[in-house]
Amino acid sequence: MRYEHNYILNGPNLNLLGKRQPHIYGYETLEDLERICGSLATELGRETRFHQSNREYEIIDWIHEAREAAQGIVLNPAAFTHNSVAILDALNTFSFAANRSARRSATGPRLVRSTG
Repeated sequence: MRYEHNYILNGPNLNLLGKRQPHIYGYETLEDLERICGSLATELGRETRFHQSNREYEIIDWIHEAREAAQGIVLNPAAFTHNSVAILDALNTFSFAANRSARRSATGPRLVRSTG
């Protein structure tokens, strides 16, 4: 099965980018970032699905959905970085057959997880 799209998942309060403490987080909104990422994905011939939620269970559901349907996930868990064992568990079940063979190649895609 060939996957032609990626998921970009954003966690709690990222819907307030550009509005909440812009002197810290900047003035770009989540919609601005989605437009930039979407344009790049289009240039690369890929579809990108964007999701944002303040609810942990929705992010977990999207990770489960992406496991079966997407080429990859970009996740900014925001505040869930500090305390979500459930999101980490969902990510630990995520892998792709293409990545298994690509891991042998220095130039192929890599599955990267940050837990810190």
